[in-house]
Amino acid sequence: MKSVERSSLLGLSALLLCACTVTALTCAGHCGQNLASCSCRPTCVSLQSCCADYREFCPDTSPYSGTAFGGTDFLVLNATFTQDSQLVCRFNGETDTEGYVDSDGHGHCISPLLYETGWITFQISADGGLMFDRQGTWLSVHSGKLDARFKVALGNSTQWQYYGTPGVGGVLSLSWDPSQVRADTVNVELWGYSETGKPYSDSWTGSWQYLYSLGRKLPNNGSFGFLPQPAEKPFSDWELGAIRVGAASHADGAQ
Repeated sequence: MKSVERSSLLGLSALLLCACTVTALTCAGHCGQNLASCSCRPTCVSLQSCCADYREFCPDTSPYSGTAFGGTDFLVLNATFTQDSQLVCRFNGETDTEGYVDSDGHGHCISPLLYETGWITFQISADGGLMFDRQGTWLSVHSGKLDARFKVALGNSTQWQYYGTPGVGGVLSLSWDPSQVRADTVNVELWGYSETGKPYSDSWTGSWQYLYSLGRKLPNNGSFGFLPQPAEKPFSDWELGAIRVGAASHADGAQ
């Protein structure tokens, strides 16, 4: 009889242990939510109510913002990865980019071309895109608000502005910080901006479009010069544009 009672108690203990393990609270896949006894919302830091793994699964980034044109390499803070991790970063729930883990075990994401500014939600998968259990926010800003080290600098802005007018011609030059592009060779792309619809109405929308590349597979040495040629239609119809320098391993106009 005693043997039977002891077996029942052992079985009950095992059942209780399993129940505790299954109901353990985690922020994996729950960022932005309040759980039963802790929180996965950003306010939990000041309220001191965060779940134990909040920073692991709801990480901050450095830098926390970049241009809407994409291409910003940002560090995922506090999250733990292995060299075997296959990082995929998903922005706005629809645009995926390939991330990587550096030699120190820190995860990195590369921001894509975004057709909007403001706070963008991103998710991270460490298994090649099967499960996205980490989530954060990324600030997409107009290129005019970026720090100078993240921008392409025009060699002579006056020459660029008045090119083609009497007495203004020659080679146009530009430069960038090579450390901001993680590649040995780069493409220099020209993009155009246009707006359609009635101004200040619900139908008024703007869009960026890849036009063509000024140079391909160039050494990532931080400088490039070219002699402009007269553009034919439809390229001559564009009045506002931007230049993007990106890794040559990406297809022309890749988002």
